[in-house]
Amino acid sequence: MTDRQRFPLDETPLSALRIFRAVVDAEGYSAAARHMKVSVSSVSKTVSALERALGAALLFRTTRKVSVTEAGLRFYEHCLTILKEVDSVAVAQADGMRGHLRISAPPSVASELLGPGLRSFLAAHPHLKVDLFVTSALPDIVKDRIDVALVLRGWPEVKMANRLVARLSRVLCASPGYLEEKGAPATASDLLQHTCLVSLIGGKADPWVLGRGGRRTAVPIDPVLSCDNGDMLRSACVAGMGIANLYEFYARRDLVSGTLVRVLPQDQQDPVGLYAILPHREIVRSPASALLDHLESLVSEHERV
Repeated sequence: MTDRQRFPLDETPLSALRIFRAVVDAEGYSAAARHMKVSVSSVSKTVSALERALGAALLFRTTRKVSVTEAGLRFYEHCLTILKEVDSVAVAQADGMRGHLRISAPPSVASELLGPGLRSFLAAHPHLKVDLFVTSALPDIVKDRIDVALVLRGWPEVKMANRLVARLSRVLCASPGYLEEKGAPATASDLLQHTCLVSLIGGKADPWVLGRGGRRTAVPIDPVLSCDNGDMLRSACVAGMGIANLYEFYARRDLVSGTLVRVLPQDQQDPVGLYAILPHREIVRSPASALLDHLESLVSEHERV
């Protein structure tokens, strides 16, 4: 294995290029030192270090004036190009509300919250584009370059950085046709005699934990359908296949229209967290932070409807 090829300016800081540019522009060390807010000796040492690294004289020095050699002029032009590129990158980075924002979200969140809500978000940030990946699974956010991975969990269950966006209520629902045919359960234990539709989270059936007051009990249901897609479960529920445990924000339109009816409304469930999993614990991109703020406001508006 050979050593990495080394180049003359490998050890040169960007500030050295700025100092050299200032010397050429000001035609003197003292004026350049004042402009860069460094000492004259620091300017002199910087120029000497550049000349040693390049193996060429860059400046002619007299007691009154500094002039540029032919090699120095070529290097000066390169400095201008490099510094312009670096500064443009810095400006673009400072104006972080541009480029692509990559998001993953479960189907229910994507269709009911992000779908309607992204229009106003993108209208407020016209230089931003969103890449949305709809999945119930948590992706490899580093490999897939995901800025925000939204998950619905009782707890984030990951060691990566996360932010609680909202706590979302769930409701048991069924179609009027199903309840007319099978009857409405009066107690949680009655669910054992009903056809149940269950969500899969990470390949495991999401338990139904119901109760009244402060007591909660897991109901050992035997689901006829288990699925990791919320759209499928809601459609099956609306079609009269059975009772489903849906997020309230997701079932609200059907509950309002009457295509779904609440089952066991007196039994309560603990809310589930909508978490944002982030690739970095301390550095969050401005678009990601703005999206999460926007999503929090969307959930609040949805809850008030």
